[in-house]
Amino acid sequence: MSGGREREHAGTIPGMFFSQASRLGERPAFLEKRAGRFVPISYGEAGRTVRELAAGLIDLGVRPGDRVAIISYNRPEWAMADLSVLSAGAVTVPLYHTSTLVQSERALQRAGVRVAFVSRSEKAEMLLSCDAALETMISL
Repeated sequence: MSGGREREHAGTIPGMFFSQASRLGERPAFLEKRAGRFVPISYGEAGRTVRELAAGLIDLGVRPGDRVAIISYNRPEWAMADLSVLSAGAVTVPLYHTSTLVQSERALQRAGVRVAFVSRSEKAEMLLSCDAALETMISL
């Protein structure tokens, strides 16, 4: 996601995020709980992660308008996965981490999801048993 790609994001949520990441650099963007304490994730680090994830999605064949699911509880990686989906021009399909197999399968099929970010192994196993055209799961 070079400078040319970022210019395409002008006036968009990813564009505003990349602008803030560039401007705020090492200031905290997110707090992540590790070993019982909150550790900051800087704007710069989050920006690099979002760029790498977006490039990875594009390398997987995700194109503008494609749907990418996220099934996770609330955590910084959820927000970064969402921003990467938007940066790739795709559409985020959020699934509640409490969704059942039937609910998840219905959402994946109706949206035509081929790629999903998943936070826990039991959710990955659940999605593997879905009768959907899911091709790739990315572990958060």
